[in-house]
Amino acid sequence: MRRPAGLLALAMVAAPLGATASAAPVWHFYSEDPSFAFLAVVDESEVGEAEAYYAFSMSCSATRDWTMRVAGLNHVELGAAIARNEPPGFSMVFDGAADGLFSQYYPDLNFGEMWGEWEYVARWSPGVLDPMLAAGTIRIAGPGVDTTLTDRGRMDAVRAFRAACGAIAGG
Repeated sequence: MRRPAGLLALAMVAAPLGATASAAPVWHFYSEDPSFAFLAVVDESEVGEAEAYYAFSMSCSATRDWTMRVAGLNHVELGAAIARNEPPGFSMVFDGAADGLFSQYYPDLNFGEMWGEWEYVARWSPGVLDPMLAAGTIRIAGPGVDTTLTDRGRMDAVRAFRAACGAIAGG
């Protein structure tokens, strides 16, 4: 009888510790340079950190490719898909349905040394921002990833990012 009570006590102590380890994810727009803009899903506690972890991010630049990154891939699932000769890729699923024009990506694979994990890196076009604003939910799905992105701060961050990228493209 003591064992379950001890486990319950341990769980009650450990749960609040884990719950305070990180803040909730939030969309955030970064831009201190008129030739570059960055949009990311980041833990709220890391918004101002130089080395924050970005689960999902997009960038636009006057001098570089416009890229989208999906981090934290499950390397076992990704490896199994590659072993089956399936091309790695992901879809952005808006409100449960993939958009025919802007949802399917066949990205490069990158090993993020800072966090020791695989990530997808894809080029994107400005048209994807409209379904991102119109959708109630955005899910990223593919070999090694299946996650629904938070909605916290999305509208304001994506609108600011769209305006900054529009200025970069027009300038």
